[in-house]
Amino acid sequence: AGLCQARHLHMTDYTEACLDNMEQNIAVNKDWLARQGVNVDGNECSRKLTSGYLEWTECAEGGNDENSRRAISTSEPFPFSEAEVLLAADVVYDASQIPSLVRSVKVLLISGGVGATTNAAERRKAIFATTYRNEKTFALFTNELRREGISCNYAEKEAIASLPNIFPCYF
Repeated sequence: AGLCQARHLHMTDYTEACLDNMEQNIAVNKDWLARQGVNVDGNECSRKLTSGYLEWTECAEGGNDENSRRAISTSEPFPFSEAEVLLAADVVYDASQIPSLVRSVKVLLISGGVGATTNAAERRKAIFATTYRNEKTFALFTNELRREGISCNYAEKEAIASLPNIFPCYF
């Protein structure tokens, strides 16, 4: 939130423990975030950070109705129709959740509320930063994306290998 230049960053998770941890991280970094120009607590800043609940199955079943997507978020409702980027971290691991994950991505990418333009929808992208754990799970993920009409590109292995790691990772 402090490093990207997004006007509004909305972070989500679905377990109470993860949501509590996310709120704790925001609180711990509150002063630093404010110095970076991020509105955490109603302070006067140019960028905004909110957080809330999001569960893939509920989102996927919410269809394309703006009100059902807004009800999913438990903090301040976030208008997904205004989002340009969905950044998902380490979410491709449970094969049973892949269909709901991909349907949720589609719901979020094609949401079209008031003010959403065709150009805005065309600029939307989803970026997945995730550990490559299981070849079959990733094949399922890629096939589900394509089945839903979502194009999928992987980062070059060389580019990923050149990134610094705190500990050994397999991306």
